[in-house]
Amino acid sequence: MTKAIGYLRASTTKEKQPNSLAIQRSVIEQYCARNNYDLEDVVFEFASGRKNRPLFNETLARCVENGMLLVCLSPDRCSRDLGMFSQLGQAQLETLRFTNMGSEVPNITVLACMISIGMAEALNCSIRVKAAYAFLKSQNPDHPWGNPNIHIAREKAIQSNKDRAKAHNGRIRSIVSVFKSQGHTMKEIAALLKDLGVKSRRGQELTQFNLYRIMKAA
Repeated sequence: MTKAIGYLRASTTKEKQPNSLAIQRSVIEQYCARNNYDLEDVVFEFASGRKNRPLFNETLARCVENGMLLVCLSPDRCSRDLGMFSQLGQAQLETLRFTNMGSEVPNITVLACMISIGMAEALNCSIRVKAAYAFLKSQNPDHPWGNPNIHIAREKAIQSNKDRAKAHNGRIRSIVSVFKSQGHTMKEIAALLKDLGVKSRRGQELTQFNLYRIMKAA
C-alpha cells in the first residue's frame, strides 16, 4: 500500500476559518481510502496562498525522500502562484496528488489551468461580495454590514439589558410578596410602591397590571 501524508492549509486562523481544516481533512481521508493510500500523517499550516509555505516545502521533501505521496485538496491549497510549481522537479511533481484531479500525476499545463480558474473564482467572489455590501449599505446605511463584531457587541448589550431587567423585577417581586403576606391586594400594593417611590426599570409608575405580569413571569 502506498504511504501518504495529507497537507492542509488555511489562509488566516483557526478562529476565523473553523471548518476549513476539518473539511479538507475529511476529503483527503476519503480520497486516500478510495485510492488505497495509507494516510500516515496529516499536517497543516496557516499561510497565504501567495507566500512561502515552509511546512509544505518541508513535507514535500520528506515525501520525496521516503517515497511517499503528498495529498492536498487542490493545487491552490499548496500555492496560488504557478511559479512555485514550475520550480518543482519531476520527482516532486510525481509526489503530489490532488483530490480534485484524481490519482493521476499532475502536470504543469493542467495545474496552470486549475490555478487560473481558482484565481478567477477568488477574484469574482471578492467582486460579488463587495458589490453586495455596497448595495446593502445603500439600502440601509445604519446597518453594520460586514462587521460581525458590532453584532456581537449588540448581542452582549441586549443580554446585559435582560439581566438587569430580571434582577430589578426580582427585587420588586420580593417587595410584593411581603405586602401580599400582610393581606394587601395588588391595587393596594401598587399604591404603596408609588408612595415608596418604587418604579419600573424604565422609571414608570407600577400599576396592579404591571405587578401581575411581573409576578407571573417569576
